[in-house]
Amino acid sequence: MHCLVALLLALQSATVVDVQGHHEVTLAVQVGDVIYTAEFSRHALKPESLIEGDHVGAEVRDGKMRVKRKDGKTVWGRVIWEQRVLVHPHP
Repeated sequence: MHCLVALLLALQSATVVDVQGHHEVTLAVQVGDVIYTAEFSRHALKPESLIEGDHVGAEVRDGKMRVKRKDGKTVWGRVIWEQRVLVHPHP
């Protein structure tokens, strides 16, 4: 049972920051205070299936991003960029 709980908690809520589609689909999502950018094949992820501001389940591990599509299927892409978001404290 512990394995099942760990798998369910692995995908975190992420906000889609940008989606670009050329030969491959480049997806940028924000998880917490980090923005991750990854490349997916057009077969795995269609650029028109996500728009900026969408919320998806995502996980980044070992240089790969796992994203749960709207149809429930999970796809993997290669992380190409990671950037921490700077947040200024409120006065």
